[in-house]
Amino acid sequence: QQQQQQPDMLTEQKANEIMSEFLNFYYKTLSTNLPNLFNLYTHQTQWTFFGQKFVGAIAISQQIQQKPDLFSSLAKGIGKGASCIILSDNQILIQAMCTHHQPPEAPKPFVHNFLLYRINSAWTIQNEHFRYFS
Repeated sequence: QQQQQQPDMLTEQKANEIMSEFLNFYYKTLSTNLPNLFNLYTHQTQWTFFGQKFVGAIAISQQIQQKPDLFSSLAKGIGKGASCIILSDNQILIQAMCTHHQPPEAPKPFVHNFLLYRINSAWTIQNEHFRYFS
């Protein structure tokens, strides 16, 4: 009989490392290699972009590809701070505080949340949410 391998237990240090690596990869890929970004999504990923909801990697990738300048400018706004919460050994909630600036508009702060889910040894995006602060 084949035993199912248990995931590594997540420590706060490991979760922070995953968060840092994930955010660096995500925002760099968002502005330089969009097709590579879509590997993070599954057919079940839920994505909310400023109030509009989409489900699945195909629907999400279509929305991102329709607005490449917007997403490239969003990628430049990361760095205002990020935190994570371990929900289980297979789930991490990440919250990134960002600023979006597309001149001539004034900079707008926004929050970018990710719920990451581990499938085997790979982390995927289970849920992603963008929202401007009022």
